[in-house]
Amino acid sequence: MENSNIPNENLEKTARRNTARAWGKFIIALLISYFVAPMLVTVCIMVGGTLMPRIPQLGTGLAELVAGLVAALAMIFLGGKKWLRFSGKGLGHAFRLSWPILAADVVLVIYTLIGLLRSGTVPAGIGSLLLGVFVLCIGVGVFEETVFRGVLLNGALAPLGKSRTWVLICVIAVSLWFGKVHVGNLDASDTTALILAILKILQAGFFGVIMSAIVLRTRQLGGAFLVHMLHDFLLMSASALQTSRSFTANYTDSSVGYTGFIAYGILLLISLPALIWAIRSILKNGDSDHGAFMPAEPETQAVA
Repeated sequence: MENSNIPNENLEKTARRNTARAWGKFIIALLISYFVAPMLVTVCIMVGGTLMPRIPQLGTGLAELVAGLVAALAMIFLGGKKWLRFSGKGLGHAFRLSWPILAADVVLVIYTLIGLLRSGTVPAGIGSLLLGVFVLCIGVGVFEETVFRGVLLNGALAPLGKSRTWVLICVIAVSLWFGKVHVGNLDASDTTALILAILKILQAGFFGVIMSAIVLRTRQLGGAFLVHMLHDFLLMSASALQTSRSFTANYTDSSVGYTGFIAYGILLLISLPALIWAIRSILKNGDSDHGAFMPAEPETQAVA
């Protein structure tokens, strides 16, 4: 009778140990996402710009790719190796969800090409320009998906994914931060730029929620990476064709005025059906989800 409480004590110790591990992984994920990865990509971009001054987007893309691969190593260290993969069903699921967004991107590229052909102003050296944009989009896709949907989201889910509501809170928090890093420091004195920044945070946040739902449903980063890369490549290619240079990263340029408001409004509307599906998918996917860094819950389903 004296030993009857030993199993319960062992369970409590195991639970406390797992909780400590989960919070430890969360802290490590925060450090990697907020400090290590940004500093690494900044250094790599400086090096890439020095080595490839003629095609800066190529150097930036390779820099982002290097930083993304380091983030992938961090995922392996934290226990998320199995999520660094592709599968046919996973890719199919990702495209079924995101096809309206990609279709709108294709329409934009076709419209741009038709305009260039009619005007006869196809940029010189377009091949090397698009190659640089393509490499840039691969690097950005690997870096952002690995850091935000890989390291940061799974780090947050490790201790906090105890219910469907908390999983959604983690997804929204990570997605809003994903949107915030696209606008940098906000200038409250410039009303137009501030509104554009808010719209950009929402647009990128919507996209982040959609990518998060894909990752959580498929239990892999492959589908989200490919959709992200194609989305960026189509948008950046259209911009590069129009301006004969790489896509500008200034998402809050107040000189565009109401044109920017309309563009973001269209992007938000296009993303809305997929966003609704994503939220429903997250809320239906079991009672809890502690992500890639902790043992899988029995009720969590995945697309193989």
